[in-house]
Amino acid sequence: MAVEFGVLGPLVVSATGRPVELTAPKLRIVLASLLMRPARVISTPELMDNLWDEQLPADGRSALQTYVMRLRGALGPARHVIRTEATGYKIDVSQEAVDHCQFRSFIGLAQAARNGGNLHAESRALRSGLALWRGRPLADVPSHALQQHEVPRLEEERLVAVERRIDVDLDLGRHAALVSELYSLTAEHQLRERFWGQLMVALYRSDRQADALRAYHQLSTLLREELGLDPCEQLRELYQGVLCGDQVLAAPRTPALSDAGPARVAASRASPFQVPHDVADFVGREDLMSELAVLGNVSDKAGLAVLALSGPPGVGKTALAFRAAHRLRQAFPDGQLFADLRGYSSDPPKTPSESLEQFLRALGIPSAELSHGLDEQGALFRSVLADRRVLVILDNARDADQVRPLLPGSSSCVVIVTSRDSLLGLSATDGARAISVGPLPPAAARTLLSRILGRQRVAAEATATDELAALCSYLPLAIRIVAVRLAARPRITIASAVRELRSANKFAAMAIGDDEEAAVYRAFERSYRLLQPSDARLFRLVSLIPGRDFDRHAAASVAAASPGAVQGMLERLEAANLIYARKPGRFQFHGLIRDFAHYRARYDGGDVRRDAD
Repeated sequence: MAVEFGVLGPLVVSATGRPVELTAPKLRIVLASLLMRPARVISTPELMDNLWDEQLPADGRSALQTYVMRLRGALGPARHVIRTEATGYKIDVSQEAVDHCQFRSFIGLAQAARNGGNLHAESRALRSGLALWRGRPLADVPSHALQQHEVPRLEEERLVAVERRIDVDLDLGRHAALVSELYSLTAEHQLRERFWGQLMVALYRSDRQADALRAYHQLSTLLREELGLDPCEQLRELYQGVLCGDQVLAAPRTPALSDAGPARVAASRASPFQVPHDVADFVGREDLMSELAVLGNVSDKAGLAVLALSGPPGVGKTALAFRAAHRLRQAFPDGQLFADLRGYSSDPPKTPSESLEQFLRALGIPSAELSHGLDEQGALFRSVLADRRVLVILDNARDADQVRPLLPGSSSCVVIVTSRDSLLGLSATDGARAISVGPLPPAAARTLLSRILGRQRVAAEATATDELAALCSYLPLAIRIVAVRLAARPRITIASAVRELRSANKFAAMAIGDDEEAAVYRAFERSYRLLQPSDARLFRLVSLIPGRDFDRHAAASVAAASPGAVQGMLERLEAANLIYARKPGRFQFHGLIRDFAHYRARYDGGDVRRDAD
């Protein structure tokens, strides 16, 4: 039985390639405790401390035995890995089955490469090890003891590896690609002086001497205000070197692109990881994740693999793409590129040229060497990626034209596109594989609510919980917003929230303050505003047709048009994922989108209700 465990992020378990859900917090604590030292006995007192901190119940040993029994049951065919010993329990798995042990193995390989003077091999080993991280370790394990003792140690190991990887990248001349990452690291770890020193070196080697000096002064002010200290001696010496233009700090210069042609491209080996964080409480989508998992085997592809994830607003397309990217990180050692194309944003859409400039800078091409012509940028992008294994995430695309210039030319790369549009043109001309992302199944929606509200609270009001999910049309965005608002009001029952949703303005309850990204109505409105006027009018009108679904004849009737005239409009609304075909020729809305269309019918179109009568 092949079983794998992950602690470098939320706790994950996989048996024979299928995820194992551990919804009970106590079971996660027991398993995480055992995984900290696999194949070694963890004593009963230590496990009890991890479970209950200093408030041990009278029947603690008996309760622990029950949790171990339940854990074995949850593991199913892999239950045998949990062994009972005289003084406690152990998990009998190899080091390769646990991600933090794999991480340490890669660090050992990196050390061996360093001792042998092979910087490229050291860089690859460090990147492979760091690619195993999915977020804060044990993020969903609610044990004070583990969070206090194990998590800081693991995070320190990661930061040390990141520091060393950046040192190696600087030695390999990848300074330009490091600047953005180091700005983020110094913002996140403000008192970690080594990151500031690396930022100064990267800026200096990128011909940004003033910015390097400014970074030092920023750190100096921060240290004095926070700790009453000055920067360490090493940083003070580095500051003097930057101030004086010390050539010892300068990186080896590579020939300009115009002089070296493909050689300059080959010299740029930056391996960026731009994908945002994974969603900790991601649920469901096992079937889609299985489809995406095969993308890691790029050797089997005859051409570039492009996956187009489409679905209605708020259905979780972006979260699915991020989850896939983090799961596939090891399969793409040369990096992962990410761009929000802003196709359905309140900001102007990002142009292909802007995205290509962003990608090329991340891949180590200096800004001074970037052409302003889209064709030249695209050619350079394809050249840089010609022999690399890179995953490209293009999020929030409006149409195929926004995507095509951003496609690599190599079959070793993979592209995942998310859009509210089905992007059928991309499938027709570029071989994109279209995958429709629908609402969550009821069971997954219930799991998501359990993770946000707590299992006990949901179990106590199971019927109301299911009603709440249904009122949210099983859309993850709506469920999250409603659940987060409810979690902030622990004295309010779920049933009360259901009554509130039924009686009040439903969309007002599906928004958090002025945050436009956390508002269901705004998500729908962005799609609506992009419709052609005739399509928008039909969208409003068909929402007033009684019954669950409708055909083109009913649509033609309310629109006072011929069936042939409305057919194209219905197809465009379907491509925009605002309606869908329940069966051939029969269309219907997702629940919340119909509510939105009703709302627009009341306030747009003037005599729209009279037209529909």
